[in-house]
Amino acid sequence: MKSYRRQNGYATILSFAPELFPHQKKAVAFLAEKPRAALSVFLGGGKTRIVLEDLQARSAWPALVLLPRHVASSWIDETTKWFPSLTVLDLTRSNSRVLRTKRLMQPFDLALLTYEGVFHLGPQLIATGFAALICDEATKIKNHKTRAGQAVRSLADHIPIRRIMSGLLVPENLQEIWHPYHVLGTGVVPSTITGYRRQYFSKRRMPWTSTKGRPVYVFEPHPGAVEEIAKDVAPVTFSCRREDADMGEMAVSRTLLRCRLYPEAASAYSQTSTSTSNDLAQAMARVTAQLIVTGGHDHSDEIWKVLPCAKDDLLLTLFHEAAGERVVVWAKFKAELTRIAQLASKADRCSYILSGDTDARSVLQRFRVEPAVVLIAQADLASGMNFQDICSICVFWSRSFRTESRMQAEARFIRTGQRKPVSIYDLVASGTVDEEYYRALMKKKSLAEFVREQMHLATVVETGE
Repeated sequence: MKSYRRQNGYATILSFAPELFPHQKKAVAFLAEKPRAALSVFLGGGKTRIVLEDLQARSAWPALVLLPRHVASSWIDETTKWFPSLTVLDLTRSNSRVLRTKRLMQPFDLALLTYEGVFHLGPQLIATGFAALICDEATKIKNHKTRAGQAVRSLADHIPIRRIMSGLLVPENLQEIWHPYHVLGTGVVPSTITGYRRQYFSKRRMPWTSTKGRPVYVFEPHPGAVEEIAKDVAPVTFSCRREDADMGEMAVSRTLLRCRLYPEAASAYSQTSTSTSNDLAQAMARVTAQLIVTGGHDHSDEIWKVLPCAKDDLLLTLFHEAAGERVVVWAKFKAELTRIAQLASKADRCSYILSGDTDARSVLQRFRVEPAVVLIAQADLASGMNFQDICSICVFWSRSFRTESRMQAEARFIRTGQRKPVSIYDLVASGTVDEEYYRALMKKKSLAEFVREQMHLATVVETGE
């Protein structure tokens, strides 16, 4: 148990924390020199530990951490593990403004709150007098027009130490990088979104109009805009890629499993494509298909083998081949979760469903205790979970357009502490919207990785390493 003493209402840890990885040491040293900074470390690189070490070194208590609700358990576990003497106040489990206001009056060191909670508790949070503000999964405030984003910006003006942290600061497009850095308040980006667009983008009118008859405009980045943005934010950003971290080699295999529909199945699919998204998802799972298995993410890869089976049968095969191993299956729609659970039952596998309606903490506890079980979850809930010590098989039954959801889901396995080869499978129905989802997702993922590369290069030049 670590001992600590109180100084001016803040907690100071007296004993040193266990040894950090080299990239974590560099990150802590970088943050020590800057009261306001961004932390863009690869997913699974231990950002929570880095920030806790930074707060401890500064004695910046009490601190407020803004995060998605399902990430709170990860912060509680990390704080309990590395700094057990700290008092954590979890405000994410209650929606009562009165109850949360009363709890803010109690002594604590670290408070956890959702981004939406800032909108409801703004005056109370300002009155608390936090020493530090941490925005975890900072992409949640990428939209400057939301009430949560505006509330966070107003709150940030009253807190001296600020941190924005994310494994993917640019999840969809370059415009979304503006507001997190605006909240940071370092002046590295223009003070308005209009000025940001004028500096890095060109405005182009489209040949069509909106449903209300208004002109439609798009903002296209200037040539070299990525490099310019990366260079401008580099002075306040610590960026680290997995390949630059001294954490040892990690084997990751990716397999694309494509289902080519028969003509009658494709016809049935097209007839259901105008139904609701859940009906569409169920129809995709029922169609009779001829499976073509290829390697990697390139559609032109050499065909390995042809199996006359449907998407359902493929998943059953994966369940049987992974006998004795835990498996995580990611899906987009809730209707798919139930269907996959039925397939797991056919394979004599116990399964748990994790959606926005379930208690994530209790489900994950059961998943960790019981062997050879299947966890079926929505990919949008991936952040905050850690599977590196118990599972290495990841299956994507369906996808969304959100790059962040995809990379967060993969990072649950490809992270610090993983000792097994990680196997990632994508199930894609060829010639359908499922394939379009996949192509768009891979394109945006490539953009995000390119921006990350440029941010890393700019950081290296700025620090002179």
